[in-house]
Amino acid sequence: MTRLASIHPSPRHVVRLLDDFDLAGPNGTHKCLVFELLGPSIPETVDVHFPDGRLPGKLAKTIAKQALIGLDTLHQHNIGHGDIHTRNLAFTVPCVNNVSEEDFIKILGKPGIGHVRRSDGKDLEPGVPNYIVRPASYRSHF
Repeated sequence: MTRLASIHPSPRHVVRLLDDFDLAGPNGTHKCLVFELLGPSIPETVDVHFPDGRLPGKLAKTIAKQALIGLDTLHQHNIGHGDIHTRNLAFTVPCVNNVSEEDFIKILGKPGIGHVRRSDGKDLEPGVPNYIVRPASYRSHF
């Protein structure tokens, strides 16, 4: 890490915080963080592009180096990550930065919504959401 710190680049290996705000709801006030849009995670990429389930050595080393640079950037600002694993490491997709929301939905598809129901059929408790939005996936689009 010492050697890494001596060649430290700009914080381009850390997701950018675009906005933050408080949202008052039935379960209290929540801090909301808006980050830049990221692309697929490492496992998604491996599943699609590498049938043997492994990254090529050179690519794996590049990803590891970039992850360490990102962690070093966080640590220099006294921020600890606390949950580093491959599903929390994502590639950027610069081409989506200038795409309208409408075109982006055309690319990834309309978000799926699942209605929340109790298994016993009773009404939901106050503050429990009526639905959840399924996460988008780049799986079939890259």
